[in-house]
Amino acid sequence: MCFFLSGAFWLEDDTLSRVSGITYLKLVLVIIYLPIAVTIVRRARQWRRDNLL
Repeated sequence: MCFFLSGAFWLEDDTLSRVSGITYLKLVLVIIYLPIAVTIVRRARQWRRDNLL
């Protein structure tokens, strides 16, 4: 953990661009998959209300 806290780790351009690229990709995936997951949960709850109760 102390390796990531050292200032020299973040001064390398290659490391900084790799970390920012991974962060950007994670944000894109959250934007894509979060609405899909919410829709699945809502439809499952609606199906349960319609068919089991």
